[in-house]
Amino acid sequence: MVEKLVKRLLENYDIKSWSFDKGYWTKENKELLSKHVSQVIMPKLGKPNKQEEHEETSRHFKRLKNKHSAIEFNINELENSGLDRCPDRGLDHFNRYI
Repeated sequence: MVEKLVKRLLENYDIKSWSFDKGYWTKENKELLSKHVSQVIMPKLGKPNKQEEHEETSRHFKRLKNKHSAIEFNINELENSGLDRCPDRGLDHFNRYI
């Protein structure tokens, strides 16, 4: 999933940092993103080694991780306000709604 996302978005945008939840962490994903993006915010699942722990406790990493948390909060707030559902059913109704 991350590979397709990287390919699609890097064609159109100049991305400086990229943030993911812990569930997306794999060594391959982190290496792939590090090739294209200067700052990858991808906390490790489980216990990090010393290098990863040093990286995750840096000031820059924490600041960008907090921005990620703020965006997740905003998405949740919108979903609770009712913007997560489309009241029209079916393709014709959906197209009209859009």
